[in-house]
Amino acid sequence: MDEITSAILTFMDQMKVRDSKQYADAVLNRLESFGYKVKKDNAWLIAFSIQKVSQHIMNSCNTSSVPDGLFFIAVDRACGEFLGELNSAGLLELDGLDLDGAISQIREGDATVQFTSGLSDDEKFIELVNYLKTEGAGDEVCYRKLKW
Repeated sequence: MDEITSAILTFMDQMKVRDSKQYADAVLNRLESFGYKVKKDNAWLIAFSIQKVSQHIMNSCNTSSVPDGLFFIAVDRACGEFLGELNSAGLLELDGLDLDGAISQIREGDATVQFTSGLSDDEKFIELVNYLKTEGAGDEVCYRKLKW
């Protein structure tokens, strides 16, 4: 994994992401927790996803780096972006992913998403990616700074 991390860090070199190695390692570990086997040729897309999510959070919060309290949210969102992009490009095999163990139930306010045996792998995957991409949307408000 160090080779993949190094490749990701090379692509992230121009971005102002604090603790880039920690961020890249966390994204790689989170992807592996879903059963995705990361390949070296994924490095650019992973770096792009991390940068895209980081930039969105920094713009939303009006900060120069991702706040520490949003680190894990940023990791989940980067994973959602990456998996969603791979799927859109037709480069993702759902067979290797552990969609049953990824999330069994999501509860946000009065809305609940529960993965049951009645859902296809495609539907489970879409629900997972949507969840990851929107994880912690309300938490950004806690770190927002006024822009003058």
